[in-house]
Amino acid sequence: MSVATKLVALCCLVLAVNSVKGKNSPSAIQGTLSEAGTPITVATIFLQSFDDETCAKLFTIAKEDRKSASKLESCMHDVSSTSPDAAGSYKFAAPRAGWYAVHFLWNIGKKPSPSMYSFNQGRWTVMYADHKDSAGRYDSMAQDTPFYFSAKEDMTRDFDIPVVQQQKPLRGRLSLPAKDWGVVLDLPGFALKTVETKPDGRRYIVAENQNTNVVVSLTLEAIKSGARVSSCRESLEEKTKNTEVKIRDVRFSRAGDVDFLRYTVPEFRGQPVKQESLFTCQFYDNTYIDLHVSKVNYTPADEPLFAGVVQSMQIDKVQRSSMELAAEGSRLYIQRDYKGAIGPYSQALELEKVNPKLEKPLWYVLVDNLGMSYGITGDLQKAKETFQYGVNKDPTYPIFYYNLACAYAELGDAMEAGNYLKKAFEYKANVLPGENIPDPRKDDSFKKLMKNKEFQELAETLARLR
Repeated sequence: MSVATKLVALCCLVLAVNSVKGKNSPSAIQGTLSEAGTPITVATIFLQSFDDETCAKLFTIAKEDRKSASKLESCMHDVSSTSPDAAGSYKFAAPRAGWYAVHFLWNIGKKPSPSMYSFNQGRWTVMYADHKDSAGRYDSMAQDTPFYFSAKEDMTRDFDIPVVQQQKPLRGRLSLPAKDWGVVLDLPGFALKTVETKPDGRRYIVAENQNTNVVVSLTLEAIKSGARVSSCRESLEEKTKNTEVKIRDVRFSRAGDVDFLRYTVPEFRGQPVKQESLFTCQFYDNTYIDLHVSKVNYTPADEPLFAGVVQSMQIDKVQRSSMELAAEGSRLYIQRDYKGAIGPYSQALELEKVNPKLEKPLWYVLVDNLGMSYGITGDLQKAKETFQYGVNKDPTYPIFYYNLACAYAELGDAMEAGNYLKKAFEYKANVLPGENIPDPRKDDSFKKLMKNKEFQELAETLARLR
């Protein structure tokens, strides 16, 4: 399935303060968007408000408890959205005095270098998808922090992406789809190398600090029903039976409910490496939490590096909002971990069914990307169910119909694929700003149906309506 994908910008962007007296018109929140000096003219810009300064501060800090998370949800409100003009300028006219935040979504045609997929630019954080959507572009988002608007002076932020950017500091949260908790690691100076879901369902993350040569990996493994539950000590003892390397100075210990293993690998394949490895294992909520910290050319002076990683790890049991879950799903989605994205996306949608919180464009993205994740991983039945739910909730949004057409095409059902494709083009005027319906003649989902003369003629006719 290759329908256009959209990056969810679920955190908010902020305008820095440059005071400009409004002489003949009410004060406004405004700015200019550009990339390497070229105006960003196709984007969706959203304005949100906060009840007071306390609420705004909640937005900028990690929500450590359920009470704070709940309070933020109740004191942050959607206000309006807009689009930039031909010069990349946008404006929210005459908001009342108070605390606000802005975030926006756009896409680019030129592929960014791998080091630029996620980075900080001053107070801004920018993230690109690492692959093209079906329209041949790369989805992008940017975010900042809350600000106070006095309603007496204009607020202006001129946003521009230069050529060289800095990588975003790493703070990650790894979770399993069926759990309402996750493991948080603070890893300053580290770069993310891998985030994936193993074929057996394990969630796995690897990060490396190139300055210190410390490598960290974290694995979450849920125990399947009926499976034998080994103790953490037993699982650590299994690691010492690795015959590929010769280990020395094996040490076991326990602190609280966490088991530890340390050992040294003096050499590997005849070359001295002096690698020190630290493993921790904790059994929580029928899940193994395994952490591995290692470093070559280890000396006792490096011990604080190991301790810092272990001490930063914590179990976060805060019930996440649909916005947070959708953001996690999108992070996995743009990394092409479609199987991993299904868990947080599906949890977000279930929360939205009970207590809707997302703005309509972001809700569209949630349903689209969840259905796409099911389809890409081969579960076409769940993909159809997801898109059909979207159609039932909003029967005028064309991309839901287009995605249903893709799903039926993958199943070889030319009649249903054609029916939904016609519905998609019937409502084509209702696409989001910057979005369009892909050309079905160029979509791989319909490739095998193009041998059907009737369907081919339909695709040709509809393509001329784009």
